[in-house]
Amino acid sequence: MALQTTVDVNETERRVRDLLTKAVRDMDLVEVKTLSKGAKAQYDSARRFVAQAEEALTARNLVFAEQLANKASALAAGLRGR
Repeated sequence: MALQTTVDVNETERRVRDLLTKAVRDMDLVEVKTLSKGAKAQYDSARRFVAQAEEALTARNLVFAEQLANKASALAAGLRGR
């Protein structure tokens, strides 16, 4: 029995890139030097998630890239809302 996927690769990649763009845009709006130690750790984690998601995209591991991009986007949005 063959494994069948219904994932639209192009759509998934576009979604990941959109999430990464939003995350980076949100992080660019954060005044890093005003962050508490905990918030700075979240900021650094978001940056790492972005970098890892980009690496996963390059490796064509779209599922992992999407998970990382979601984490980066959520952290960045939380930091922006501070």
